[in-house]
Amino acid sequence: MKLTGKTLIGLILLITGLFILLDAIGIHVGQLFGLIFAGILILFGIRWINHAGSSFKRGMGAAMLILGLLSLVGAAHLFFGVLLAVIAIYFGFKMLKNRSTADDDSGHPSGSASLTGRIENAVTRMEDSFEQEWNRMMKNKS
Repeated sequence: MKLTGKTLIGLILLITGLFILLDAIGIHVGQLFGLIFAGILILFGIRWINHAGSSFKRGMGAAMLILGLLSLVGAAHLFFGVLLAVIAIYFGFKMLKNRSTADDDSGHPSGSASLTGRIENAVTRMEDSFEQEWNRMMKNKS
């Protein structure tokens, strides 16, 4: 049988219908499906590690193996939580690094002096019209 888009969709519909039918008669296969999925991930992970032609495939195989093992013990959320945290740290660091190089290119010195200048600019921008009028009146009295 040739695996085409129609064949894949048909297979998915067949398996979904079978699971719904089994659930209707009292046989719950959700946990069994989770175990099968974890086993498939483990097998593919081991296969990719053993037959990898590049370090990228070996790394992907290790990631699949770890995800499969975590899924098997019911802790796959740890994998995704750590992955999300690493991605957030990476992009946060990258954004901060790009901001500091942009400050250096604009002629402002990097470090505490530029931070102080930025804070003073933020404070002066936060003055409202009442404060501006008050400061003007105080200057006129002096």
